[in-house]
Amino acid sequence: MRSVYKAARKNWILRLYGSLLIGLFSIFITAGLSLAEAVECGDVITTYTKPTNDLNCSNHDDTALTLKEGSKLNLNGKKVIGNYDINCIEIAKENDGAKVWNGTVTQCDNGIRVRSNHNLIISVEVRDCDSRCIRIDGDENQLKNCLVSASGRQGIKINGGSYNKIFSNLVFDNCRDGIEIDAGNYNLVFYNHVEENGNIEACGKFGNPRDPEDDYYYKPWYYAGIDILLDSFRNKVKHNRAGCNLGCVGSDDFPCTAHERDFWDENVDNSGNSYSSTNVWKDNRVVCKNAVPEYSPNPTIE
Repeated sequence: MRSVYKAARKNWILRLYGSLLIGLFSIFITAGLSLAEAVECGDVITTYTKPTNDLNCSNHDDTALTLKEGSKLNLNGKKVIGNYDINCIEIAKENDGAKVWNGTVTQCDNGIRVRSNHNLIISVEVRDCDSRCIRIDGDENQLKNCLVSASGRQGIKINGGSYNKIFSNLVFDNCRDGIEIDAGNYNLVFYNHVEENGNIEACGKFGNPRDPEDDYYYKPWYYAGIDILLDSFRNKVKHNRAGCNLGCVGSDDFPCTAHERDFWDENVDNSGNSYSSTNVWKDNRVVCKNAVPEYSPNPTIE
């Protein structure tokens, strides 16, 4: 009799736990479904948001989506479409710890503009932007597994930021530099594939002028796949693959001999001799053999 009681109690406990688990699972499923919602142009994201719609802001006159501190934007495979006068996604200044992932951002001024620190951008396709596809002004941000292409200036630009990590991105067909560090320190640029930047077609698409008096003058001899500008110190550029990034693209108005400039440090002279650079370049590889190479510093040629 005692054994029968124990068996009955055991079955009752198992049924109770089973009911609780089913109930909790249902709650999580319902909560998850309720988190998916439509977004509109101009929305400010303050919590976890999972859009159910593509967002077309071609007629909008301000930032398409703004992320606040700690917010998370799961693009859910959807597109954010802007216009060439607005930023499509902006992580606002002094709003740290946001996350964006899993979608497409296109036809913007800056595709994603990061103005704060400790943010994460993963697996986003950003393309066809008038200025930069991704611009980072803050510190300790991470950019991983993104596809970045066809900007009117740089694909990815770190503008004065430090301790940012740019990992495993595909960056190609941008008008100017693929990845550029401007007055930034202690940034890490690892395992990216950077190809066919300094792209004359992308420049022409966005009407980059050839008049030297214009501030936005396209300087076809000036760009590189990965480029570290003056006053940028102690950055590390390692294990990247680059090819067919043209530092000079000829035209009828500007004839020049095409040469390949894949990795470039303005703190290193044209012979690869360091005179003031503290940047570290290591185990980078060149994978394109279609142009006369010009390297500084010299990577491994595959």
